[in-house]
Amino acid sequence: MTPRSCRIVLDEPVIVAQAGADVNGWGPYQFCGLERLTDGTVHLKFHVEADSAKAYGLNMGHAFSNDDGKTWRRVENPSGQTDLYLPGQGVLLPNGDRLVYSSLESPSMKGLRLPRPVGEVAASYCHYTFYRIEEMGEHRLPWRFYRLPRGQSRWIEEHADVEFDGQLLYTVEEVLPAPQMWRMRLMADGSLWGMQYPWKLVNGKVDPKMRVQFLRSTDNGHTWTSHGEIPYQPIASADPLAAKRDGFSEPDATFLPDGSVFALFRTQDGNGNGPSYCSRSTDGGRTWSTPRIFDERGVWPDLLTLKCGVTLAAYGRPGLFVRPTADPTGETWQERVTVVPPAEQMGLDTCAYSALLPLSDHEALIAYSDFKVPGPHGTPRKTIMARRVRVESGHT
Repeated sequence: MTPRSCRIVLDEPVIVAQAGADVNGWGPYQFCGLERLTDGTVHLKFHVEADSAKAYGLNMGHAFSNDDGKTWRRVENPSGQTDLYLPGQGVLLPNGDRLVYSSLESPSMKGLRLPRPVGEVAASYCHYTFYRIEEMGEHRLPWRFYRLPRGQSRWIEEHADVEFDGQLLYTVEEVLPAPQMWRMRLMADGSLWGMQYPWKLVNGKVDPKMRVQFLRSTDNGHTWTSHGEIPYQPIASADPLAAKRDGFSEPDATFLPDGSVFALFRTQDGNGNGPSYCSRSTDGGRTWSTPRIFDERGVWPDLLTLKCGVTLAAYGRPGLFVRPTADPTGETWQERVTVVPPAEQMGLDTCAYSALLPLSDHEALIAYSDFKVPGPHGTPRKTIMARRVRVESGHT
């Protein structure tokens, strides 16, 4: 049976926040996140510092919308004991709590008494030195979260128990970053998933390739355990740089209408443009199919399954695209729809780190960066944008 098809319609983009004419470096006005607060307000956060481990835990840019993204108000450094205090992107849990992960500022490694390293990796962007987490002593940084209990107004800081085999801490750029959940998703089975792409200790040695690591919590984020992983398994015939890649990174996952789980992840790195891969699980994420090519590009892929049965994937670099499927198994995908036209050289158009948020059964909001939006004097400026993505039914 031929899967249903659909048509994607993009509304006109809305400017959320625009950088000054002097902001040109990589990192500021990039890397968007979206969430809906308990009062219905849409919160958009974005990076305003350099793209560096030294920027972890520093201030973010914030904007809020009370009309599902039609208009926005910028708020500088929101704080206090209300929903505005959001160190990270939040999840509304089944018990009514709100949970956000929070990254600590990365302490300088100078003067720290660190144990003997267990290995090093000269990755395509940075050089990493790794340490056994159980040997870090006083320098074992916690997995830190903030929780807003249901019906309360005060956020509570807490440290979660996160366990998976081969867990390491590392130093990079002369700092010691704290561990953090790069993504959290409330899944269709009511569990909370954390998405990771760590270098791990395997058979006593640091695996030089990152892998997709899924963590799962069934107690609303207090404890996390391993729930399946996808080691680096490239298709050399599809990527001549496969052997040089850093591995699989930046995963996202969603439950499809048929009950399977679909995952999408990145290989593009400092070696150059690389394909995105996908994998599917039919046992709730415990085991995964052999990864296959999803597209010839794709950083920070973002997945959203709408209640109408259509799943959206947002990804890019160069350019930014939304690609839909109405196939409940996720095996067949339609052609991608352009959000930001690709430049000839990647990185000159958008960072392609976008975020999707459902607005209705057949509509979503996408937030993203566009580096070529004219400023007050007509010169291009780095700009945070938002626009609606509407799904119109096709045929069966």
